[in-house]
Formats: sequence, C-alpha cells, structure tokens
Amino acid sequence: MSLNIRCDEGVMSLAIYNETLNNKLVEVANKTGANVKSVEWIIYEAEKKVDLFNCSTPIRVTRYGEEYGFMPLGTQQAWISTRAIREATLVSGHFSNLSCFKEKSDILADIIIDELVHVETQKDHGTKEYDELHDSYCRKFYGSVQTVQEAKT
Repeated sequence: MSLNIRCDEGVMSLAIYNETLNNKLVEVANKTGANVKSVEWIIYEAEKKVDLFNCSTPIRVTRYGEEYGFMPLGTQQAWISTRAIREATLVSGHFSNLSCFKEKSDILADIIIDELVHVETQKDHGTKEYDELHDSYCRKFYGSVQTVQEAKT
C-alpha cells in the first residue's frame, strides 16, 4: 500500500521511521477499514515542536500529548512524532514477548486511530462524533470494548 508519508524539516529521514509508520498504518487500515491513504502523514521531532500552541491554526492533540501526535484542524494532515515511533519500536522489538505487553495496548496504533478520527470528524475528544468513531475503530482494532478501555488507561 503506497501511503503519503514524509519527514518534517530537521528530522533525519530514517528508513525505520517510514517503515514502522507505514506498517502500522497498513495494520490499522486492515483491522478498522479506515482510509489512511487520504491523510498526509508527517513525522516530526517532538522536541522541536515547542511552538506548537503559538501557531494560528487550531490543533487537536492525541490523548498521549503533543509529544506524540497532533492534527491541525481543517487539514488532512496527521503529525506523528519520532518519539511515538521509537517507543512503539522499542516495545514491539524488545518487550513483545512479555505478557504485560501482549494485546493490551499498542501506542502507535492508538495515536494513529486518534489522529484518523480527528481527520475524519474534524472534532475533538469528548464530542459524540469523535467518541463514537474512536470507540468503533478501537473495537475493531483490539477486538473488544474491555481491551479498548484497558488501552486508554
């Protein structure tokens, strides 16, 4: 699946970032039916986005915080941080054999789902439209409401 992924200025265009994000986007799309192709996915360095709240465009921030992902309102862009990708890679690569990391939560999938729902609804957390679509995607991705609740904590 060919996706629109690019690195923001100042981010070293490492193949691992693109490959990890691409693979997780495909997994989320396959499990949820979400259209990840319509979104421009931008990888950014969280530490360099300190001026995020001084921009003129309102944004929607992932539940994990702006260090992990955000979406400028009125755009088809989802910004995913190198921190989110590194943490996802660390957990899946080194700790995936530990039972506490199996099937409970997938930080990168959570962030992708969060940003997809923002893009699709143009709404924020707590609105009916956002929450219903978010819960639907989480149910499809994780397979149950109970797992979704565990993933959010």
